[in-house]
Amino acid sequence: MPQKVASISISAIIFLLLGYVIQNLVIYPMELQLRAFESVQLYSLCYIPHGFKAIAYGILGGWAFLPVLISQTLGGALIYEDTAYRALEGGFIGSGCFLLSLVSFNYYRNVPLLSRIVTFEFRSSNRPLNLLLFGFWATFVNAIVSNLYWGAAENHLFLKFAIGDVIGAFIVISLLLTLRQILYRNITGRRK
Repeated sequence: MPQKVASISISAIIFLLLGYVIQNLVIYPMELQLRAFESVQLYSLCYIPHGFKAIAYGILGGWAFLPVLISQTLGGALIYEDTAYRALEGGFIGSGCFLLSLVSFNYYRNVPLLSRIVTFEFRSSNRPLNLLLFGFWATFVNAIVSNLYWGAAENHLFLKFAIGDVIGAFIVISLLLTLRQILYRNITGRRK
């Protein structure tokens, strides 16, 4: 079992780092064409890594804490060139916000607090749209905590964090759900 957890964690870290690479190489350059460098550095209007983290927590449940912490810390240090302290600080805030979101979301669903939200099984009891709802819920928790922590930097930061996270989560999770639907149709020959 520990070997399986290790391989899943390594896969999750690579998957999550992909979100930061896409953000840095695709989204940020597009945003720089639309608005000032200083505001792009502070927040994104389409923050793709938020959707990747929602998927990781949705599929792995509480097991996602460590891969998200590691990937966000590495993303901050390697991709955004943060200091080690700032990268680790961001990693704990980001992963902690998602863990808090998972616990509160699962509390509302009346399931074990650290359980995953979806599986890739094609059953009627598996509701993949819960992943999208979780992504939206995590947006608000993350925006509140980020605003409290980074709030002095700019006016209306809560709204700016929320917009970027919601758009990023919607795009990434919708793409995943669409791919899941295409896979299901190819396997069974019908639409679910």
